[in-house]
Amino acid sequence: MISTFVPMPEIKYSQTIERINRFQHENKPFFFLVDFEKKYGFCELLKDIDPAELKFNFRMPGNKLEPINFNLETTPLPYTDYKIAFDQVLSGIEKGDSYICNLTFSTPVRCEIETELLFYLANAPYKVWMRDKFVVFSPEQFIRIVGNNIQTFPMKGTIKADLENAEEILRKNKKEKAEHNAIVDLLRNDLAMVCDKVNVGRFRYTEHITTHRGPILQMSSEITGKLTSHYQKHWGTLIDMLTPAGSISGAPKQSTMKLIAKAESHERSYYTGIAGLYMDNVLDTAVMIRYIEITKEGLRFKSGGGIHALSDPLQEYEELNTKIYVPVY
Repeated sequence: MISTFVPMPEIKYSQTIERINRFQHENKPFFFLVDFEKKYGFCELLKDIDPAELKFNFRMPGNKLEPINFNLETTPLPYTDYKIAFDQVLSGIEKGDSYICNLTFSTPVRCEIETELLFYLANAPYKVWMRDKFVVFSPEQFIRIVGNNIQTFPMKGTIKADLENAEEILRKNKKEKAEHNAIVDLLRNDLAMVCDKVNVGRFRYTEHITTHRGPILQMSSEITGKLTSHYQKHWGTLIDMLTPAGSISGAPKQSTMKLIAKAESHERSYYTGIAGLYMDNVLDTAVMIRYIEITKEGLRFKSGGGIHALSDPLQEYEELNTKIYVPVY
């Protein structure tokens, strides 16, 4: 259905949170976005969204095309530039401002096909395309709410899957283990703010992801909880409490966010923000990673990784570039 609604007037973040609460109370299906910096957002009833302006697919079959050959050309960030920002973050960690900090960059890319077509071609559990704004194909769920049950799946740890003994290498890497443990602890504490009971289920399990540049392994954990009565009825307020997502910010959040603002040379905007869909009595949300931004100067692929006291700058730089991919196969 085509409506007269234009989906991206930049409404304030606070208005977005209010609309999420209101649409939940009205029990009407809706879709929302909130940005990383908590400046802006978007929330609209499904019936009022113009598919010519905004498309999304959350774990649903039916909108994928047969793969085609294409090139995604990148202009990698110089390692020397990366090292400057890395050292700034590491200095903050050594001062106690953070014990894990997600550092991201914006890389120029060129693609011979349109971003709308990329949306249809990509294999990912969470996909969003917004005209003249971005396309995202995220492998990472943020939270899922069914009744009073909530789940979150922090994702930390990446390695090329075609390396010999890749999973064993990932599991034994002291830095990756420390980073993953820190994020699981952070997310467990976050859920404790809105839940009566919190439990870590599957811990440090790996998922195989196929990309146009080859397979990778990602490490995740599963954390569950029982929502308190207040947050069962106020999902917008809950989203505000839990964002930004710990896996793409760091810990402790407040001081780490200040460190991110100093070290990063770009505004993240909707990259590493949250996209969410409510329908059929389920709220499902995703962290907006694997993100291509559409700008007047061209396409920019935003990617990054967690920095820890044990991090090696060259390995982190390589991970940053490994994550520049489109999951088309």
